[in-house]
Amino acid sequence: MTLGEEDKISHALISSQRGICYTEDEAPEIETTTKTTRFYISIAAIVVALFLVTLDLVILPASLPAIAQDLKATSSQAYWCGTGYIIAQAASQPIFGTISVISGRKLMLQISLLIFMVASIMCARAQSIEWLIGTRVMQGLGGGGITTLTIMVVTDLTSLQERSKWMSILSLSYAFGNVGLVLGAAITEFTTWRWVYYINIPVCVILLAVLQLSLHLQPKIENHHNGLLKFDWAGIAILGGSASTLLLGLLSGGVSHPWSSAAIIAPLVIGVIGLVCFAIVEYFAPMPMFPRELLKSRTFNATSLISFVGGYAVTSLAFFLIVYFHGAAGYGVIHSAVAVLPTIILVPAGGIIGGVIITKSGDYRGPLYFGCAAVTAGMSSLTVLSPLSSVGLQTGLQIPIGIGLGFIYIASNIAPQATLPSHLHAVSVNQITFTRVMGQAFGIAIGGAIFQNQFDNYVNNHVRDGSLSDGFRVRGKDAELAFTRIDQFPQQVSDVYSAIYCDSLRAVWFTGMALSAVALLCCFSTQKASLGRDLTANRRLPSSK
Repeated sequence: MTLGEEDKISHALISSQRGICYTEDEAPEIETTTKTTRFYISIAAIVVALFLVTLDLVILPASLPAIAQDLKATSSQAYWCGTGYIIAQAASQPIFGTISVISGRKLMLQISLLIFMVASIMCARAQSIEWLIGTRVMQGLGGGGITTLTIMVVTDLTSLQERSKWMSILSLSYAFGNVGLVLGAAITEFTTWRWVYYINIPVCVILLAVLQLSLHLQPKIENHHNGLLKFDWAGIAILGGSASTLLLGLLSGGVSHPWSSAAIIAPLVIGVIGLVCFAIVEYFAPMPMFPRELLKSRTFNATSLISFVGGYAVTSLAFFLIVYFHGAAGYGVIHSAVAVLPTIILVPAGGIIGGVIITKSGDYRGPLYFGCAAVTAGMSSLTVLSPLSSVGLQTGLQIPIGIGLGFIYIASNIAPQATLPSHLHAVSVNQITFTRVMGQAFGIAIGGAIFQNQFDNYVNNHVRDGSLSDGFRVRGKDAELAFTRIDQFPQQVSDVYSAIYCDSLRAVWFTGMALSAVALLCCFSTQKASLGRDLTANRRLPSSK
């Protein structure tokens, strides 16, 4: 590299920090830097940290029946162990992301891990469902910090051109974390559900030590006091509160109270009003969660919605495919968890394939189109499942969904960065991750509300036509946890419930299909840009090995 080229690159770095965006023709050619041993150790630690967060989300569905039985919880209460975790994870992401600009990524990542570890201990010691929900919220706060900071660190350490490759490597954490379905089933089958949380503790201790020794970033120089004062504390509080209230109404509607009751209408209305207030607060905030420069980007807005749908699809599948295999197909706990593995394993596999395609071709729009189309087709195909569907059909229908979700994950992270100036890259990743996690929360809440309401409707229909005795009635709010009870019913009654489970879930699949189709339409709003436009990373590890 010549001296003139070095000057050009230096100018590009300074310009990007000031918010100047080069056109494709003006962009300098920048080579990727040689990676050190510390870099690879740091990446490995980051993958393991993200693995823990994924594990503690995915491990829950398989262990919920045991938790509910031990802590005497209803199905709706048990759902809040997952929903509360995800809402807290979403709410904490912008907080940790913003404070990390002031205090440094490494410190905030270590604090996130510490919170996650302490919360895991408290989850394992829970003596009531309220205790567990509260500590799961605390665990979600730490998990949100880990999720956003790991991705932001990778953004800091890699150039835009090579970033899709390293993002796809991060998806390995989902590959290993998603085996939590089987792990959770095995733990609850052979020991106690409390070990679901105890296993986090030694891993967190090791990660804290490894990150302390290997990750040495160069933090930005910021005025801590002024930065914290400018942070949008009001916005995050309003958004977290309004989202929780809205989800409470969605989870309870038609289950614990009629949709027309004040107990349901009130939280729904308050939640919507809260979201409107959040938009107003964001407009006037000196440091908004969603910078106005981001919201002016057509690609960012489109990929935010696509990312939301991707998050919705992931959790609705993880939670409700288990219900299908257990309730409709009649599989046991471990067998049900194993049967969901095609979707779970193919998500990171799709992410890796998509990352390679983007890195080699420089095209992120193609993988985005493919991912949304595959998920739409896959969701629609799940509606043909019946209690007697063959193993081949059950497995084959999951393939396009898993691969498509992997493509969406990697492409939705890269697309906004390709069209935004470099000083907004980490912020855009933070917000894309935030919308994905919010989608996960709504995937549980909306999917649960649809399933439980449909379940009650089908049970009522069977009671009316005489095919089901009122003495064998199972309510929708208990349906996801009533598998053992239904197995004890006469065979004819169990067969009726197998059909009810399958029919009720069909509405969940149709909803996922409709949302995925909307995401596919959003792909047309994304803009094409060169990944070679800005290849510099904001921070580097020391060059020593």
